[in-house]
Amino acid sequence: MEGTGIGVGRASVPTNLPSGIRLGEVVGVGATSTVWRARDRRRGRDLAVKVLAVPAGGEARERTVARFEHETRALARLADAPHVLPLLTAGSDGSCCWLVTPLAEAGLFERAPLALADLLDVAAATAGALEAAHAAHVVHGDVTPANVLWLDGRPVLSDFGLSVLRSGEAGLRTDGAAPGDPAARGATPGWAAPERWDGAPPTEASDVYGWGATIWTAGVGERPPGHDPPPVGLLPRGIDAIVRACCEPTPRRRPSAAEVRAMVAGEVRRRDRYCPEP
Repeated sequence: MEGTGIGVGRASVPTNLPSGIRLGEVVGVGATSTVWRARDRRRGRDLAVKVLAVPAGGEARERTVARFEHETRALARLADAPHVLPLLTAGSDGSCCWLVTPLAEAGLFERAPLALADLLDVAAATAGALEAAHAAHVVHGDVTPANVLWLDGRPVLSDFGLSVLRSGEAGLRTDGAAPGDPAARGATPGWAAPERWDGAPPTEASDVYGWGATIWTAGVGERPPGHDPPPVGLLPRGIDAIVRACCEPTPRRRPSAAEVRAMVAGEVRRRDRYCPEP
């Protein structure tokens, strides 16, 4: 095996990856998973392998396996969505569960603030990804700049590990967070909707709030303050109005993801036609 990374236990290394896939270095370590760079030698392409170490037994093991199965089902529903990081294959070997995706480039926060054309591109792509997810009855649950990546030069939405399937199946964590804790369900300060900090579960409306706060960060290059909506007036006028609508404190007053995608498309057309002032 090639480089095994620093501080990665044996349980985090899959033993039954498809033939031809070789692990390289660790490129990310989170509370619940490790992400490896890998190479598909048969097809000559780079991949990412997300690995969830499976505890030896008990409730923690059950929750880890449930979260893995949940994420694979969510991504299966989105197999044809053009702006969602696709799942190529997945499996487990008893000591860990793993998912293989194309290797995408760094997250949005590292690239912000974006030029207007790039900002509109990201806004359109991620709104389209959310529209597709909600149409498939999948709530992402943690829309933040860290989960917007670039694949072959185009932005994609990634990491559905905390998603909610509208069948009533909730996303799970394996880091010991209590199920009632907002942080256990992806409530990231700055990008999480206000109701999430009051204990509400993720919904389509909270995804839309996360999208608005994420686009604000993409344009401004800063993290939104605390649990309050992002300040207005710092983005180009049309985008500012869309973000303001998405970050409305009252969930029922926010537009749907489909409406957001349509509003962004309208802003793109307006600028292409008239090229007004920012």
